[in-house]
Order: sequence, then C-alpha cells, then structure tokens
Amino acid sequence: MMMRVNVSNATMTVSRGLFIGVLWALSSLTQVHAADKTALHSPQAGVLCDSYICADAQGVSRTLTERYLGARVAQRVFSQGDFDRTAFTFANGIFCDTHERLCREDRYYGSDGKHSGAISAHYTALLFPSASESPQIKGSAGDANDATPGIAGK
Repeated sequence: MMMRVNVSNATMTVSRGLFIGVLWALSSLTQVHAADKTALHSPQAGVLCDSYICADAQGVSRTLTERYLGARVAQRVFSQGDFDRTAFTFANGIFCDTHERLCREDRYYGSDGKHSGAISAHYTALLFPSASESPQIKGSAGDANDATPGIAGK
C-alpha cells in the first residue's frame, strides 16, 4: 500500500502560517513606531514634548521645540500662523491648559461648558512641577524671543 501525501496542501498550510507570522511581526513594529510618534517625553524638568511640539508652564515654546525636536519641526509648527499657545493638545490626546495649570486625558467639554477630561496627575506634575505651590499663571505664553507670542486671554 502506498500512501499519497498531498504536498501542495502541506506547502500551502506552511506558507499561510509563515505569511500570518510575518504580518503579525510587521503590525507589531508599526504599533511600536506609532506609539513612539505619540509618546510624550520630558527632556528636562517642567518641559513636555511629543514629536511635534515642546511646551513648558507658559505654553507651547518655539525655543524648546527647536532645542529638543529641531529647527525643521519648529518651523513647520510655527509657520502655520497664530495659535493659542496656552491651551494645547499633544499627539497622544493629552490636553494641557497653562491658565488652569492642569493636563487632562482629553480636550473635550461637558454639557456644563467645562473641560470634562479626567485630570492626568502624571503629566500635570511633569509640566507644572510645582503646581501645588505656585499661583496660576496669567498673561501670554511663548518665549520672549519668539516672533509670534501666544494669544492671551483665551
């Protein structure tokens, strides 16, 4: 008795398994890369950066963005016209407001017209290291040397 083995089915099963394995590996690499682009980091006390902007307790800073992300990144952000540098959302969705001296999990508002996002104690502490000791900041944001200061009063 001779046994027939269907080689094409076995090869197809192995090929399909390899293909799925490769796709899984590539998708996990893509997720890691996406997480890197949205991850926040604190290069120095009181500074938070994503891959697009850097900010401190006064707001989005051109000087800090240039220092930590490069001149090209800063030029791209700051050439888009005036924007409120005192209230901003990072790429990962964390919203920070320098007037409130708080960072929140999102930028959305509740039916009462107030921010509804849960307060992020972690990012608030990183951006405003002495938030519990300092009074609220009033006035415009930005660096003294920036060509376009922040818009105050928003």
